[in-house]
Amino acid sequence: QNLIENLFKSEKIQDFRLGAAVSFLSKMSADTSFTKIGSYVNDTLSQGITSMNIPLKVTFGASARLNPRTQIYADYLFQNWADYSVSENRDINLQNLSKVSLGIEYKNSAQAYTLSDLIIWRGGVSYGTTPYKINGTSIKEFSVSAGVSLPFSRENYLDLSLQYISRGSTEAGLLKENILKLGASLSLGELWFVRQDY
Repeated sequence: QNLIENLFKSEKIQDFRLGAAVSFLSKMSADTSFTKIGSYVNDTLSQGITSMNIPLKVTFGASARLNPRTQIYADYLFQNWADYSVSENRDINLQNLSKVSLGIEYKNSAQAYTLSDLIIWRGGVSYGTTPYKINGTSIKEFSVSAGVSLPFSRENYLDLSLQYISRGSTEAGLLKENILKLGASLSLGELWFVRQDY
């Protein structure tokens, strides 16, 4: 306990925050009809109420400020897809999803005197198990990302990002995906409740 208290009171770690979210197991039902469509006739194979179990989902997160310019983040996601079922039938090709993510954010300067001081650099890495299992082989995913927020005013930014994703493997005759993603977006801010003088 003293170690935790000293850690939170450390001058090197400030603004330490923890968070958690839970989506409990839920059930859905719907009227369904399965129809075989042929060249000459359509045949209804079955119809009725289909029930579906949406699995439990748990997320944990933490963040801390190492100094006025550097912030770090950590997240953990778990979802029990092994319990997913449709009309009490489970899919043997589904498994539990889990993912660990780490990130860092760095500002050019703690004081915003010029636009270049407002530039924000970001980096992250994640590793986890996808919900899919093919021929008994678990499909895993690794990603690394980098980004920058470039200000063109004090409230408006151009966000650029680059992400590399490696998913799956070549074991058991499977395919491995290597994905490269480029992203760009605008973050626009404005001041509210400012009285206008005419």
